[in-house]
Amino acid sequence: MHHVAPARFVLRPARTYPRVTMPSHDVRRVTRLVPIVIALALPLLAHPLRAQSFAAGLGAATYADTGTSTDVEGFKQWGGDAYVEILLETSTSFVTVVQGRYSRFRLPGTQPGAPELQVNAGLARVSYRWRETWFQAGFFGGGGVFGVSPRRPAADQVAVDVNEMAAGATFGVETLFRLTGRIDLRLEFGGDYIATTAIHRPLFIGGNVSYRF
Repeated sequence: MHHVAPARFVLRPARTYPRVTMPSHDVRRVTRLVPIVIALALPLLAHPLRAQSFAAGLGAATYADTGTSTDVEGFKQWGGDAYVEILLETSTSFVTVVQGRYSRFRLPGTQPGAPELQVNAGLARVSYRWRETWFQAGFFGGGGVFGVSPRRPAADQVAVDVNEMAAGATFGVETLFRLTGRIDLRLEFGGDYIATTAIHRPLFIGGNVSYRF
């Protein structure tokens, strides 16, 4: 005769998972960007648009950070960018441009003696330009995601910043000069708002060369 061992049940604590939350101050910062996006999108909805052409370009810029205790009095940091865009014609004298841009640049650390910060940004921008025969001028605005990470500290530096991914906004003015039928030179002056723990508000002056398809 075989005996069957009684079944044993072992109670284990329920598995828990970390909660992913966003601090309230980060929510407020992102919320401030919503009116900017709406304001930029309204003119697109108010006028009939048709695709005119596409363009791609490369450029460089110099930066000065105005948002931390190590404010740079001159434009001493450098960066580069690449972009693609579509030009939408609204009238014979007015052009709307929707652009996707990748930017990479450096900023000073948030405290004196801290290593520089490396910034990588993916941005969506909308430009409104007044068009003449050989040049265009206007303003731009947009937003996106900024990745901010400190560089390796030197022997005499102290690391105080951490890797962060944050929402942000960009805005400014631009001028375009037509060099040939397909190539143009652009000059920009603007600023970014980066909603990291230590807010960064860099200003930039840049130049770009674009090719129209």
